[in-house]
Formats: sequence, structure tokens, C-alpha cells
Amino acid sequence: MTAAPKLCERIDLAAADGRLRLDALRNKLVSQGDVVSPASRQRTIDVFGAPLSPRQVVERICEDVRAQGLPALLDYSRRIDRADVSAETLVVRPEALAAAHAAAPPAFLAAVRRIAASLSRRNPASRSAASTGTASGATGLAAFAGVVVMRSRHRRGSG
Repeated sequence: MTAAPKLCERIDLAAADGRLRLDALRNKLVSQGDVVSPASRQRTIDVFGAPLSPRQVVERICEDVRAQGLPALLDYSRRIDRADVSAETLVVRPEALAAAHAAAPPAFLAAVRRIAASLSRRNPASRSAASTGTASGATGLAAFAGVVVMRSRHRRGSG
């Protein structure tokens, strides 16, 4: 009888090599983005026609939305999320954004702000998108970044 493969490895951060092992795991999962389930790999092939890495999928989507705008966003919504949306149904009303912002825990809002600031520092083009609530003319992306858009469009005290 053969041993089952190890599905989860324990990393003891108190051990001498704990931080090193955690950093190696983070690099494997985040930087390379090559950990994909067989079902996800097949879904990627079905949607994109090739076994792209998660990073390549994001790059392809961003390039297409940048080049084609809202039509690309709607197409990916249909193909990836199987969502039946249109330019008219993709609108998020200001009242809904305000309600979502008011209901969001302060720690979540702080995390979103840190991420937005980090992305803005790395990519100057994202600064204009975050400040206008649009990305390459695709106003539907405002729904994706609703909390960030809420902060930039409706300043509330400390944000």
C-alpha cells in the first residue's frame, strides 16, 4: 500500500527555517501563480483556448478590456461568470455603493485602501482609473472596485 500524497504541509514559524519555508510557499502561490486545479485548468482552456497561468489570464483580460472597453468586459462576464449582463444592467447605483460602503467593516475598508495605494504606486495608470471609477472607458468596472470608487467619488471624513 502506498502513502497518500501530502495535501497540506505544516510550517512552524518558530522553527529556524519557518519564515524561509513560508516565503517559498508564498512565492509559489502568488508570484508564479502556477497552482491550478485540474477543473480550473480545463475551464481556462474552455474560455481562452489554451492552458494559461492565472497571471496570463489576468493579463489577457486586462489587455482586452483596455483595448475593447465595455464590450470585452461584458464578453468575459458571459464567458467566465456565465452572467447575462448588458451595459444597462451593469450599472451600480450610487445609493447601492453608499450602502455597501456604510456596511463594510472598517478593517476591510482599510485593507482596500492599502491595496489601492500599493497598486497605484506600482502602476501610475491605475491612479487615474481609481480616481474616476473607470478603466479604459469601461465604466462597469466601477462595480468591481465599488469601495475604492466610493471613496474617491463621495469623500466621507477620513474616507
